[in-house]
Amino acid sequence: MLKPTFLDRLLGRIDKLDTKNVQAIINQLARERSFLETIFNTIEDGILVLDHDGKLIYSNEPARRLLGLHSDSEGQRIIEWIPELEWEKVKSALSDKTSKSVRYEIELHFPRPKFIRVYATAIENEPRNLTGILLILHDETNTRQKTLEMVEAERLFAASLLASTVAHEIGNPLNAINIHLQLIERELKRLKAALQTPPRNTTQTEESQPPSPTNHTTSMNVIEQALSRMDHFLNVAKTEIGRLDNIVRQFLSRLRPLTPKFTTS
Repeated sequence: MLKPTFLDRLLGRIDKLDTKNVQAIINQLARERSFLETIFNTIEDGILVLDHDGKLIYSNEPARRLLGLHSDSEGQRIIEWIPELEWEKVKSALSDKTSKSVRYEIELHFPRPKFIRVYATAIENEPRNLTGILLILHDETNTRQKTLEMVEAERLFAASLLASTVAHEIGNPLNAINIHLQLIERELKRLKAALQTPPRNTTQTEESQPPSPTNHTTSMNVIEQALSRMDHFLNVAKTEIGRLDNIVRQFLSRLRPLTPKFTTS
């Protein structure tokens, strides 16, 4: 048995009260209502009280401002004003014996776009007898916007970090290729100089004689050494080019969305 409330006790003895006492009690109730109304209109969250059919019984000022409700909206079905509330789902969840409250988020489009966190709880006149639903609405728009901005900032930071890492990884092989191409160029100059060295000024008798085997052997050694070094430099350059290709392939594979592979268990 529920404990009798003040109103229950008052109604039980209403016929025993004179006009003055009744007027005093009405004034007291009016002051208490005004006090509670002031509190409900001062808090930040919106408050809606709906009956069993989803008709609006009470709304505080923040709720009316948040949802664009009029002062004469009481008695109208809330689903006609805010279809995003999904009234039937909330009512079904709260009518279940295992659930006393529901929390979810909705996105409003009227009177302006907003993200709202909704807390719904059952109003019961006795255990498990649903007579209405109390909705508490919290505006999450600013918080959601800050979260999105934070996610975007982190995404840009990650992209910047990735770009700097890739630039560093690509820069090293490019420097190595550039250095070894310069070495190849230097060896080619030496090779050309060795091939284009004019013969020494000699007498007619010496010119008629064949080139000295020693000079020929020296030139061949210079050419062979230059070719050997260029072959080494080219191998290094090709290795670095392969390294660059691998870096680019890995980078592209990270950016390319993966195709899901479905398997049967």
